[in-house]
Amino acid sequence: MGPCTNAHADDRPSRGPASGYAPRVSPASVSAVRFGLRAAIVAGAGLGLALMLGVASGGLAVSQLAFYTIQSNILVFACYLAILIRTVFLWISQRRIALAGDPPALAMGAVMLAILVTGLVYNLILAPGLPDLSAHGVDPLGNLLVHLVTPALVFADWLFFADTEDLRWWAPFTWAAIPLAYVVFAMVRAEVGGPILPDSRYPYFFLDVDRYGAPQVLLNVAGLVVFFLVIAYLAIGLGRGLHRLTRSLPQRASSSSR
Repeated sequence: MGPCTNAHADDRPSRGPASGYAPRVSPASVSAVRFGLRAAIVAGAGLGLALMLGVASGGLAVSQLAFYTIQSNILVFACYLAILIRTVFLWISQRRIALAGDPPALAMGAVMLAILVTGLVYNLILAPGLPDLSAHGVDPLGNLLVHLVTPALVFADWLFFADTEDLRWWAPFTWAAIPLAYVVFAMVRAEVGGPILPDSRYPYFFLDVDRYGAPQVLLNVAGLVVFFLVIAYLAIGLGRGLHRLTRSLPQRASSSSR
């Protein structure tokens, strides 16, 4: 659920500051903005996946499906497309634009952290050591969409619309299950699938057991999990802080107009 939960507020214009009340944003406006942002998420993730997987050029790079970037973008695309479809059906059934309830914040947070991991790991850890990927056949627009645009849009959706107030302290630990499940997948795939890169069976250097050994890889994974948990708690704190700020603004405006 977003910060506004009243889907049945009337459409009468709110009274302005001169009458002692702060102007209110209608639920229909909030719902339209939220829908637009989520449509942009679906479009960005979908186009990015099509370009990165070669679908846009009529092919399918199946090997790319083994990368966390692709899997996390597929998760975002599927989840947000389902939310959009549900919202459209609600609007049609009610014959008006109304706020639709979201999946629980516990589930939305898992998706948010999954794609945020993609953006942070790529831009902070991987990208600085990579050559010009366009010279290796990587579509630059697709690369930008899956590694930067989609993570940023999903994080914005979380900050502005996720209902974080009822999240328990242990929620980020459950969100870390998705990245950890990918680590297990990558290890199993390396054993049964062979090389995925020219010089490695592993999709990411920090998971390369052949090069660094199992103890070091375990340390790498443990360090990343701690980093992800810190980011998750920061995301919850920022979301709560932003929601409390937006709720306090009408009260401040009302007080100053008296």
